Amino acid sequence: MYALALIEVHQQLVEAGICLKVSADVLAPWSETAHTGPKLEKHLIDATYVDDEAFVLMSTTPRKLDIALGRLLHILCSVFVKFGLTINWQPGKSEIMLKYRGKKATEKTEKRRVNGVLKVKLPSGATEKYVKVVDRYKHLGSIVAMNGTEMYEVQHRCAEATHAYGPIAMKIFGSKNIGDWLKLHFMQSLIMSRLMYCIHVLTMTTRSIAKLNAVHTRVLRKITGNMRFDSTCEFSDRQVREQCSAPSIDCLLTRARLLYIRRVCRHSSQALYLLLCMRIRGKVIPWIAQLHSDFGILHRSARDRGYVIPDTSEGLTAWSKLFDDNHKWDELVKGIFFTASCTDKQAAPEIDESTLTFVCVQCPANPDGTRPAWSTSEALEAHCRTKHKVLCQWRYYADAKGICPICKTDFKSRIRCLAHLSDRRRTKCSDKILESGVSKLSQAIVDKLDLADRTFRRVAHQAGHTHPIAQTPATRHNGRVIGRVCA
Repeated sequence: MYALALIEVHQQLVEAGICLKVSADVLAPWSETAHTGPKLEKHLIDATYVDDEAFVLMSTTPRKLDIALGRLLHILCSVFVKFGLTINWQPGKSEIMLKYRGKKATEKTEKRRVNGVLKVKLPSGATEKYVKVVDRYKHLGSIVAMNGTEMYEVQHRCAEATHAYGPIAMKIFGSKNIGDWLKLHFMQSLIMSRLMYCIHVLTMTTRSIAKLNAVHTRVLRKITGNMRFDSTCEFSDRQVREQCSAPSIDCLLTRARLLYIRRVCRHSSQALYLLLCMRIRGKVIPWIAQLHSDFGILHRSARDRGYVIPDTSEGLTAWSKLFDDNHKWDELVKGIFFTASCTDKQAAPEIDESTLTFVCVQCPANPDGTRPAWSTSEALEAHCRTKHKVLCQWRYYADAKGICPICKTDFKSRIRCLAHLSDRRRTKCSDKILESGVSKLSQAIVDKLDLADRTFRRVAHQAGHTHPIAQTPATRHNGRVIGRVCA
């Protein structure tokens, strides 16, 4: 019944004339040769997976978009009622991403607000009165944003990978009883499978690649034991990858996009292929620009290994034979290997020992009478935390309420109050604590509070965050709100 309902919806949308029609402007997505002769056209209506459905509407003016949106909602509600089906319009289940452009776009947007929240009114036959408007939506495990940014999905992928890495970081990747080859297999199956899931369909920026690279390199550094706790680490990210013979994130993305474009081209009659062959004012879409670079890498790699492949100026017909040979294409693509990344930085210059002025007095002296030293106080404190388990001294002045003992600002949590007192840029409160001799909390109370803080931090790390996320804004003693955090 569901399939029949979708067929009926498609037919009515086409008859209503509100579907986006796509056609190929060039011979292939990577080609610059214009398509000649009759063009194959398709209606780009929806993306369906089991019972998940996504529709797209595009119009030249806000008024036309409102008309098309009203027709779509009416068709959906009437057809599903006809077939005895019900749409769940609850927030988080069915939602709309809406963006007006052009004249009166702001006015149209504000008219959609109901009690300050953007909503779209549903037809009378719907189970709810309104459907919520959101700026991003999680569809089939991936986050789609209305502004087109890939960062929400990249952060989600990093959080998923970190959530899988955290519990086994020491037991598996930090264990000396497990071989590196087995650790790399664990990394591929447990971490990289989550980190790289559907990343190849995004248009990546250097910033988003750096996010992925941070998680990737963290695992590799744990495997090799070359953790970067301070600036004295001798190995760069690229050197760690070379030590493990691991490709960079850039290499993995190139492989994934090339494997994906083959699957798309083998179904060249579908709307997605035609969409990739479209040109907007003569320009390619950003994802195709990435693909051009990938094909350049493929050609260089194939030439070095003695393969002869078609040129990118040729159309799909010239590439079809290669695409049909699944084994050969996989061999070509998976043979691409490089460790360089667009996130790599130049190697740091050798450290001048004369600048190592921050000495650790807790470490035993060397035979020559010297002690380990660092060039910055941050590096020394990082060493003391990891080596000597020295913790923040302000723990003895912050209670469970999270109120600063000096400025009386209510931070709502002890962790945020500690961050306030530890801030090197604003030392007014911390200096006054030492000067005025504020009484310390007892060791038993501090130990109890530290245990609770560790629990909060562990939950945050498991959720993929580097620290607990604030839920409510801080307030000063006079009631003034600080920051922009909303409950």
